[in-house]
Amino acid sequence: MFQGPGTSRAELDRMRRTLSNGRDFNGHIINYRKCGEAYVVEWHVAPLCDESGSVTHWVSVQRDVTRSGRPNNDQTSTVLA
Repeated sequence: MFQGPGTSRAELDRMRRTLSNGRDFNGHIINYRKCGEAYVVEWHVAPLCDESGSVTHWVSVQRDVTRSGRPNNDQTSTVLA
């Protein structure tokens, strides 16, 4: 996934602020495929914490919701960071 001219800097900044506070993030953003085609992503990112409450990892689920606000062909990508 790539960002481009239609990608909201404000939404990326909101995500960064939310995650910096160790909170879940939910949002939509325009990303771009390698071929340059734009698509809308519904994004959910959640922290995973250890026993002491410190964030150790993040789970991110992203869905292509370009068509009618629904996942496009049920394409869901899950990334553990």
